[in-house]
Amino acid sequence: MAEARTLSRNADIHTDDMDEFPPLFLNRANKQIRTNEKTRHTRLINRIKKHMAELGSRTELNFMRRNLANQLEECIRAHKIYQSSPTQRQNPEHEWVAKLEQATTKYYGRIDNYIRTAPRAPSTSSSIQSTITSFSLPSQ
Repeated sequence: MAEARTLSRNADIHTDDMDEFPPLFLNRANKQIRTNEKTRHTRLINRIKKHMAELGSRTELNFMRRNLANQLEECIRAHKIYQSSPTQRQNPEHEWVAKLEQATTKYYGRIDNYIRTAPRAPSTSSSIQSTITSFSLPSQ
């Protein structure tokens, strides 16, 4: 039978994380969080584009607009966490947030224009209500 490999002399020594030597996975994990939030932001913008192209409900679009504002805040929060990691302090990325804010502002304008000028029923609830009244029983 083969003998078990002996442990390294340093195997039982655990050093604390320091600013000089942060854990290697921290930057990657923080960047992944930021990437996930940016992906959610991009997917929401794509859903908004599709919704407007299909002449969707203005009420739903209004909810998507609120979600877009919340998602922008989540992206900024994730970016701040990413920027707080020790190796990123020397290399700030201010353009990342500026580009997100610019894209979000652009879609706020498109959403507001769509809500003002869309030629159809004002909301999902009113179209549901009209459907219900059309199926109601005739009065005697």
